[in-house]
Amino acid sequence: MRIEKNVGDMDRVLRILIGAGLLLVGPLGLVGPRASWILFGLAGLAVLLTGVFRVCVTYKLLGISTAKRRAANEIAG
Repeated sequence: MRIEKNVGDMDRVLRILIGAGLLLVGPLGLVGPRASWILFGLAGLAVLLTGVFRVCVTYKLLGISTAKRRAANEIAG
């Protein structure tokens, strides 16, 4: 089973940068209580993973794709 990628190049870069930034918020002490930086970490991990794997479940549910469509000859070859 192949999952179709729905995250484009620019979207991917932004997700990876934002996800990494959110992961660093807690350890750098930029937010208050431990519970809030755990939430930032979980959100950062989710955003980072959607960028790395190029698949966003929310985009899938909404029928959105920022990925370029591949030509038929690229798929066949």
